Amino acid sequence: MPTRSTNRAEDRTGSTGKGISQALDETYWRKHAVVTTSANGALRQEGRARHIAKQYHLRFVARTKRPLALFLKDEGVDTAIVIGDDPRVALFDGVSLHGFFYHPGISLPRVKAMEKGEMDRFVELCGVRRGDHVWDGTAGLCSEATLLAAAVGEEGQVTATEAHFLTYLVVREGLAAYHSSSPQFNSAIRRIALRFGVWQEQVRMDATKRPDIFYLDPMFEQTINRSSGMQALKPYTVPACFSRADLDLARGFARRRLIVKTRRHSAWLRAVQPDELHESARIAYAVFYAAPSQEGGSI
Repeated sequence: MPTRSTNRAEDRTGSTGKGISQALDETYWRKHAVVTTSANGALRQEGRARHIAKQYHLRFVARTKRPLALFLKDEGVDTAIVIGDDPRVALFDGVSLHGFFYHPGISLPRVKAMEKGEMDRFVELCGVRRGDHVWDGTAGLCSEATLLAAAVGEEGQVTATEAHFLTYLVVREGLAAYHSSSPQFNSAIRRIALRFGVWQEQVRMDATKRPDIFYLDPMFEQTINRSSGMQALKPYTVPACFSRADLDLARGFARRRLIVKTRRHSAWLRAVQPDELHESARIAYAVFYAAPSQEGGSI
């Protein structure tokens, strides 16, 4: 059962042209999205499709072998949630060339490297310890949450928040069903507690459940990763205006560290003073300690 977000965000235009409040609104998607099967697998996929539709309070509509463009037009909806052979659940909007579905991306080889004892740079700069509680406030495909889950181990706790309802649905189903050749990876993704909502609201509601490490990738500037997977995700993200009030809120929520991902030469990065700054050719990770250090860290 999806975790409900009780408050609505301001109606700002998102990357799909729909308001952010629509992206967050389960009621909106009940009218504008339906669950169906692939064109050729209806009989073997219909049971799972009906189950997912019921679980997320969405309509199931039989595909009847219609091409997706015709299916969307006939049903008068924006998006089809297509249930293929396990474990794939994909979103198609009739506009994007590629559907959006859960995939581990680079997190899988990185977890495999961690299994061999290699240190992951992202995990290291986050300052993660085994047994920590970590929270990814901008989950997306849960790539970073997966790395953090592998690092904290079975005794740790991983929470992730996704603001777009359809992304939440697809990724939540993917985390539950995806299977790789890596036992550690499979265990890590199963331990991620993915929640639907806006991280700011959840932080205020769960003020007593502060994580040791809080991570944010607001995607508030131009897309850095031009991979087909990230481009497929783009229509199902909620662009964020990351204000100083947001930064204060996030920093106060973390027990030890807040990590914010941004572009290396971003205007936002020039306006803040992180306690640590880790840069590569195009991206940067700004690290803020829970309490300002003596030599910096002011906001």
